[in-house]
Amino acid sequence: MKAAKEHKKCVQHGTQRRSSAGSMAVAKALKDGIIGDVHVAKAINHQRRGKIGRAEPTNPPAGVDYDLWQGPAPTHAFTKNRWHYKWHWFWNYGGGDLVNDGIHHLDLAIWGAGKDKQYPTQVVASGGQLWYDDDHETPDTQTVVYIYPDVHVIYEMRLWTPYGLEGGGNHTVFYGTDGYVSGSTAFRDKGREKIPIRAEDYGLQSKGNFENFIDAVRHDDPSMLNAPIDIGAVSSDLCNLGNIGTRLGNATLSYDPQSQRITRCSADLDKANALLTKEYRQPYTLAYTG
Repeated sequence: MKAAKEHKKCVQHGTQRRSSAGSMAVAKALKDGIIGDVHVAKAINHQRRGKIGRAEPTNPPAGVDYDLWQGPAPTHAFTKNRWHYKWHWFWNYGGGDLVNDGIHHLDLAIWGAGKDKQYPTQVVASGGQLWYDDDHETPDTQTVVYIYPDVHVIYEMRLWTPYGLEGGGNHTVFYGTDGYVSGSTAFRDKGREKIPIRAEDYGLQSKGNFENFIDAVRHDDPSMLNAPIDIGAVSSDLCNLGNIGTRLGNATLSYDPQSQRITRCSADLDKANALLTKEYRQPYTLAYTG
């Protein structure tokens, strides 16, 4: 964020729904008051991610520099579960499905609720493994509530559901004083009135996050970005804070974005702040000298 601002360069975040005309239309409709005042937004991550079992250490695939692959993480013996995609389920490499798939739904939730440039006053986290009994370190069940003065944003994750809930599987629902929006449809009058939210009604067309980034670079204009890094940082921080609260035994915490510190934690405050980063295995370092 500092580097992008200082050098006036385009840095795009990978929240692709920001460049989706359908998602833009939902955010616009909510801002225009299609369901009144929104006081609850729910990001729903319901799907079945299969169990991965327990894998014994083996040699890395031929031609792989496994030491380099591990990067700053502590050295660990190679297993097939710490490899392609499954690395998401280990705290040294990933952050579970909240930072893998959930961030896209959570980003849309705070966007539609008008809170994507703000931080909540409290983060209330819970989660654990109710179904997995294998090499997974990250949760299969997680609920995080992000509390703002006038809005509650809820993240719900269930990775053992081979069925959709509340109108879909992975999607976002907004609850307002005059109705609710699920997916791309607004429901009013106790659900009897259904109003489709169409991108064409707002003159919107999808171009794609990569294309939007290239357009902004060609014009050397960061203001053209649909998913600028300063907004992406908020969504990323919220995911990490949800995981920190979960890992500390289902804790409640508060975060100050100016100091980039957790200022209050119902569990151990020092441990909470320690989880904002990690010890980097030498010779890897993380530094910004701007």
